Amino acid sequence: MNRVFDILKKYMIFIAILTGISIVLGMSYSNFIVASENHKVAEMYIGTLKYSMTIDGSTTNTLSVPSGETIVDVTITNENPIDTYYKLIYQNNSNVSIKYYQASELDSSNKISKTYDKSNDKIISNNTNTIKLKITNNSSSSQSINFKIVGGYVTNTLSDVIVPNNYSEIDKIISANTYFCTTTDTLTQGLKYVNGQYTYGYYDDALGWYVKLTDKSSTDTVISRLCTYVNNVPITDMNYMFDSSQASSIDLSSFNTSNVTNMEGMFLSTVVTDLDLSNFDTSKVTTMKAIFESSKLTKLDLSSFNTSNVTNMDEMFFLSELTEINLKSFDTSNVTTMHLMFSNSKIKDIDLSNFDTSNVENMYQMFFRSKTYSIDLSSFDTSKVTNMMSMFQGSSNLKTIYVSNKFKAVSGGLMFASCTSLVGGAGTTFNKSYVDETYAHIDGGTSNPGYFTDIADKPSTFPTDSWDTIVASVKAGNSRGYKVGETKTIDMGTYGTHTLRIANTSTPSECSTSGYSQSACGFVLEFADIITKYNMNTTANSRNGWPASSMYTFVNNDIYNALPAKLKSVIIDTIVVSGHGNYNLSNFTSTDKLYLLSPREVWNYSGTYDAASSSTRQLDYYKEKGVSTSNYSGAIKKNGTSASAWWLRTATSSFNGCYYSVMYTGAPNDNNTAELKSGVSPAFRIG
Repeated sequence: MNRVFDILKKYMIFIAILTGISIVLGMSYSNFIVASENHKVAEMYIGTLKYSMTIDGSTTNTLSVPSGETIVDVTITNENPIDTYYKLIYQNNSNVSIKYYQASELDSSNKISKTYDKSNDKIISNNTNTIKLKITNNSSSSQSINFKIVGGYVTNTLSDVIVPNNYSEIDKIISANTYFCTTTDTLTQGLKYVNGQYTYGYYDDALGWYVKLTDKSSTDTVISRLCTYVNNVPITDMNYMFDSSQASSIDLSSFNTSNVTNMEGMFLSTVVTDLDLSNFDTSKVTTMKAIFESSKLTKLDLSSFNTSNVTNMDEMFFLSELTEINLKSFDTSNVTTMHLMFSNSKIKDIDLSNFDTSNVENMYQMFFRSKTYSIDLSSFDTSKVTNMMSMFQGSSNLKTIYVSNKFKAVSGGLMFASCTSLVGGAGTTFNKSYVDETYAHIDGGTSNPGYFTDIADKPSTFPTDSWDTIVASVKAGNSRGYKVGETKTIDMGTYGTHTLRIANTSTPSECSTSGYSQSACGFVLEFADIITKYNMNTTANSRNGWPASSMYTFVNNDIYNALPAKLKSVIIDTIVVSGHGNYNLSNFTSTDKLYLLSPREVWNYSGTYDAASSSTRQLDYYKEKGVSTSNYSGAIKKNGTSASAWWLRTATSSFNGCYYSVMYTGAPNDNNTAELKSGVSPAFRIG
């Protein structure tokens, strides 16, 4: 009897325990504590679920987040005998964002072999999830953040875990190159930590770590994975990281440079001839001084570089072997010093037409003894420059320097010394008696000799420039100086080879008026010839105008898709206003890739049959040609070798079912019947 009683007693205790566990785990959430800097571990038990987090030793449920970035480790252990779903959440704070890092597994050669997400997920029985959080505080002061865990085995899936309205779920960071390293040594200033081929030095938690290649005399290929963080403190300093390295090759594919602020001298005097920097995140870098100085690199693609926070570009390409470089993506708006930047470089043609130098103060020896033949400085604003000493000295190959009226010379002793090939735009040749700033202006001929050439006189590069270069120039205010009327040939496949013409570059104030057509505003290209012939509609119908026409569909599908892919990628949407004709009572507004022109845009025509004439303007090309309804030869376009009529987009109110067109003579025609086939010659904008 006693044995039965003992068994029953144990059974009832077991039932009670299970009931208690169910109650606890059925709760929608449990509070727990997070803090940062001291990396102590606190544990809180909720039923048989154990949660632990790297914290500050405090037992409150609040994390005090300093300004900037903080990394926190979270370990969640499931001691329950069944799988459990959970979410880690935090109380909303507009100043703070929190993300999970994506973890990575490495193979035997220290490369990523598998990626997986150990964030808010199912934690299996008797197992542990370790989570790493990146907390960003955009405020200048510390912020308090409350955390909770929601979930439990009573949920069926992760989606069943409910998040309270005033809390946020944590986003994920997809960053396979993020590599967290750990040292067991106490973090004290001056600590050295070696991992693979790199040695890391600790400043403090605020300044982070610097990193150097350990053995710079070795010729071995550098393949080690780079730590992004050591003990959750970021790598911020790469100054002189590979200085004088004899390595024959450097693998940078695993680099995560998102926290780096200093790249001074990073590749100075390296012997490698090729580097792939395409995955570099330089958005926080403030100095690139001497980064490629004296390197053996012969060409570089820096198109991925974000230089918006860089202030120092001194000696950046000084004494380098570079002969080819593209700096079109460089944002130099915060740079204050460029001394010796291209000094003794071997680059033959330096196009800096997109450089913003409005904050630059020092251009000392910027192009000293460079091998360049031509320099485009048309965007240079030198209003803050105080030192131009020896700026071009010793550049004996240098023949042409293009500038605009924004270039103002200051004290520049020996500015042009030994520039024996230099010729100004009006023919002024080098004179050894004038090597200071005296001739540092646009050449005015014998009455006002100078060594510079006006950018307006620069030969056109529009026919040969890539579409990327053209768009970069357009966005920089047409820094390349493309002129209205310049042409470029494109291949349209089955439609053959055709000619594009710059029809407009200006954006007058009326372009910002509500309801105004953008079709003659900004950088507009039009076909200078006829692509093919096509009917405006299959019948004599102009109902609902241009947007409803067969021509609209043909131009924005067939013709558009025949354009080169690179050109299509830079065409922007244009709001187009078109006349309504006599079937409708109001004008039509459409958003087009390609569009036909209107009478006003060709002849500056404001006739009564064009209901939308006041909603657009004459294109710069036709205005410069003096095209009008009485002087119209400048509107002639050819289909092959013969002049041909070509369609405009405007439905006329003179006759039912008619549209405007340009006659083979260039004169206007207000009653071209829609079902007739006339020339197709559209326009579009890029940017």
